Amino acid sequence: MSKYDRYHKPALGVRYDHHPAFGAEWCFAGGKKNDPKTYTVTMTARGFQCDCPGFKFRGKCKHVNQIGDCLVSPIGWMIS
Repeated sequence: MSKYDRYHKPALGVRYDHHPAFGAEWCFAGGKKNDPKTYTVTMTARGFQCDCPGFKFRGKCKHVNQIGDCLVSPIGWMIS
């Protein structure tokens, strides 16, 4: 982990280290049709991280947003 690692926090004020999914990893299929890749979203104590190129460049991506939307939805189970 470097000093410049990026984290995305879709729900401000949430203690991710106390969340039931802390340390969980979700895998997403991605990449090009002729060069498929798998990207992994991880919930860390500081927020979410993804190993896709978009997250590395922007600090957020559709993979992290999909997990965040699921966890904070009314039928989700986001706790603080």
